Amino acid sequence: MVAVVAASAAGAMADMAVTLDSYEYLSGPAVWQYTYEIANNSSDDYLYYFELNPVDNPDITGYPTGWGDTYEDTSIGGYAAWNATSTTCWVDPSGSLSGFVIESPYGPVSGYVEWYLSVDDDGSSGGTSWSEEGGVDGPRIPEPSSLALLVAGVGAILARRRRAVSDS
Repeated sequence: MVAVVAASAAGAMADMAVTLDSYEYLSGPAVWQYTYEIANNSSDDYLYYFELNPVDNPDITGYPTGWGDTYEDTSIGGYAAWNATSTTCWVDPSGSLSGFVIESPYGPVSGYVEWYLSVDDDGSSGGTSWSEEGGVDGPRIPEPSSLALLVAGVGAILARRRRAVSDS
């Protein structure tokens, strides 16, 4: 069964934002697919690099036209990154771009992933550059809850005591 869920998680710093547009569970290969959008809300800055870090076991499966220069670390706590292939593909001031897609065997966790954007002040390769960052939802290995760990520990202690009493 494939379930599509619109996500409203967004992070914003200064004039940039990253939004998790949607995620869905792909029932066949037992994997989650995440689609992100970046928004350049500035009046004069150009955006040319996008990274999600950490994301657990990411596999880049999609990118917008002109953003095919990709990098990924498919380990636990890895990363996924996209780079514009030329200045003509940079996101102009007040523009947005979607189609950044990763897949992971892990479901979404709120605010786990940090995003990084590299920005240039004049739209040329030699301009002044800096980074923007924020948080957004993304794939993470689920951690057992504290209560579940406590119950498992108490259960193990009780089982050990029963075994010791029955052996006597």
